[in-house]
Amino acid sequence: MPTVITYNTLIRGLLAQHKSAEARLLFENLIKFREVQPNVVTFTTMIDGLCKTGHTDMALWLFRFMEKCNCKPNIVTSNTVIDSFCEQGLADDALDLHSEMIENGILPDVWSYNTIIRVLCRLDRWEDVSMLLKQMMEDINISPDVHTFTILIDAYSKSGKLDDAKHIIEIMSERGVYPDIVTYNTLMQGYCTQGQTAIAFDLYRKILSEGLSPTIVTHNILVHGLCQMGKSMEALTILYKMQDQGHRPDIVTYETLLGGLCKNRYVDKALSLFQAMECNGLLPDSKTYNIVICGCLCNRRYNEACKLVDKMVNCGFSANGFTQSLLHLLLSEAQDPTVLAIHQKCLH
Repeated sequence: MPTVITYNTLIRGLLAQHKSAEARLLFENLIKFREVQPNVVTFTTMIDGLCKTGHTDMALWLFRFMEKCNCKPNIVTSNTVIDSFCEQGLADDALDLHSEMIENGILPDVWSYNTIIRVLCRLDRWEDVSMLLKQMMEDINISPDVHTFTILIDAYSKSGKLDDAKHIIEIMSERGVYPDIVTYNTLMQGYCTQGQTAIAFDLYRKILSEGLSPTIVTHNILVHGLCQMGKSMEALTILYKMQDQGHRPDIVTYETLLGGLCKNRYVDKALSLFQAMECNGLLPDSKTYNIVICGCLCNRRYNEACKLVDKMVNCGFSANGFTQSLLHLLLSEAQDPTVLAIHQKCLH
């Protein structure tokens, strides 16, 4: 006879193969015929599958049904439903279940708190965030981890509260929690968004001094920040620094730089970078082509734009809405034959 472990393995396997209907049927038959008593792993596996397929209401019903089967949910079961609520922005439902967990003697862990704090921050419900942090540290006696602090830094940074975000770093040090590269990237992003790239570079130097390895995301944040401030040539030096450190620039790096160079009228540099990108084995996509084509059009480099359009069309890409609008604008100003030819190629 198959055991509950057999059923758990089959249900998990079916869900992993995206065969949720078959998994549900197997589970329903298990409940219906009662050949084997499902355990907490069975229920949790099925609840996780329902949540991942967007059936949170059904997952919650199954969560309630567990008690009728004399099977008490554990922290993993509860966290699974809470996570699904938070992904849908249902913060109140997540908070209610969180309170219910504690009442039923299931103590939340740091993951439970991080999940709810993240959605509350996203909804700017700062009072609830403060309440949860207080409960977490004083009532349940759980120390926030690096992910908790990173969530708070991200929320403060996106709200423009950079002093509060910086203060979180100080609190981390006091509590003996060390920022990781994601924490620093998050804070750097906040400073660059506010145009404070000098402070972002101070953080970059701090990352190096603490022995952390900058990631491609770290460098892309700096490149984007500099380009936003019109310092595209300085941003270009970041690309060279990345390559010296053994980091391979990705499509985001190149597209950010190409856009910045074109905007600041460094078209020759942009065209050279576009060629270097291809030589380095990174194929441009539709967005890349449109960025450089628009840069050429804005700077009256129509012949280069025409050649790029030919390449773009041959690659199976087409002009986006911005490129089309720009061509219409240029044609309304003057009926340049090259622009007209570009427009005709884009239409095909």
